[in-house]
Amino acid sequence: MLFINKIILFLTLVLLISNHSTNKVTATRQIKQIKTNKIITDTQPKAPVLLIPGFGGSKIEAKLTDFKSKHWYCHSNKDWFLLWVSLDMFIPVVADCSIEYISLDWDGKNPQSQEGTEFRVVSGVDGVVYLDPTIHFENYYLNLVNKLKKEGYQENLDLFAAPYDFRLSPKNLTLYFNQLINLVEYSSKIDNKKVNFVCHSMGCKMTTFFLTQQTQEWKDTYVEQLIAIAPAIGGAFEGLRSVLFGNNFGDGLMSNKAFQGLALTWPGIYFNIPYDQKLWTAPIAVSNNKNYYSTNQDYHQLFTDLGLPEKSHQILDYVWDDNQNIKNPNVKLQILYGYGSKTHYQVVFKDKKLSGSVEYVDTSGDGVLLEELVLNYCKEWTDNTSVSCKGFKGVTHQDLVSNKDVISSIMNLIKEQ
Repeated sequence: MLFINKIILFLTLVLLISNHSTNKVTATRQIKQIKTNKIITDTQPKAPVLLIPGFGGSKIEAKLTDFKSKHWYCHSNKDWFLLWVSLDMFIPVVADCSIEYISLDWDGKNPQSQEGTEFRVVSGVDGVVYLDPTIHFENYYLNLVNKLKKEGYQENLDLFAAPYDFRLSPKNLTLYFNQLINLVEYSSKIDNKKVNFVCHSMGCKMTTFFLTQQTQEWKDTYVEQLIAIAPAIGGAFEGLRSVLFGNNFGDGLMSNKAFQGLALTWPGIYFNIPYDQKLWTAPIAVSNNKNYYSTNQDYHQLFTDLGLPEKSHQILDYVWDDNQNIKNPNVKLQILYGYGSKTHYQVVFKDKKLSGSVEYVDTSGDGVLLEELVLNYCKEWTDNTSVSCKGFKGVTHQDLVSNKDVISSIMNLIKEQ
């Protein structure tokens, strides 16, 4: 461990010196945009598959122009480079720059990119197979994509993906949703077959929101089914934890506090907090003399009692009505979920001032999503649609996407058409 820490320290110093001395040496690998005129031949028509990633599951590139950093060692000017997720996010000190770049400003009404920054999401399947192109860090949809290709699926013919800027909430993504309509219609018309949506986590919540905005005629025409992997439709405690305390999701090199700085600026995080007291029946937080439930009013009180900044209250209100539009999508729905892993559903404050230690109360789930919430969808979302659920014991939230048994189930569901 000491040897590894020395290597990390050495790499950090090299990157700092390089950035400061020339301001031209990139600390993250540039992404080359490769264009191809390859002609795709459709040998056996298949129902198209459309992949929708979850929170953090899209590659994001950034461009800096006269960016004013708080740190002397960060870039001011830099052409398009991979920001999320690069190894820089996990190198101490250098990560300060990445966090600063990708944070959003809040003007009291809307989220804004910081002055001097531009962002774009890497489009298509390449944007979701893995997040870092240098060492394939964070294998995401790669196993499923490889399996689909082995079965004859081809990108841009019957295999598509629709990454999005996960920092944002639905009301910021009108253009994305319009493009998604076009993509669904385009992919369906290639072989005159309906589309199989395959989503994960927050991506399922986004897809559900999207589908509730479409007419039933449109869904009946273009949508075969929604295959939802660990759907965070009712929110997840980890989203709230990110806002309250920060949440480094197991990355020991970066503090929770650093991640909290990001969480407090991203509406997408607030979109992921538990929002429905009918689903989250127990208090979400407990102190010596007060219970806080998953209601707008109680969250405001909790934020106030914890001394969170005013923008946290404003962004909470900003996304709250988006959550009210999460309803039964009224399409064929297949839910694949994990259970049997300890999963937080409540935080208990150990002192009256809410400034000391806390402990978490757990129940069965996939480490992020509660089993009970998934089962609620299975029971309640049966009106005007077909819903089936299949659980995978001991498979965690992120591993569900690449698990061979889950992938086998997905392939069977697609082949049943």
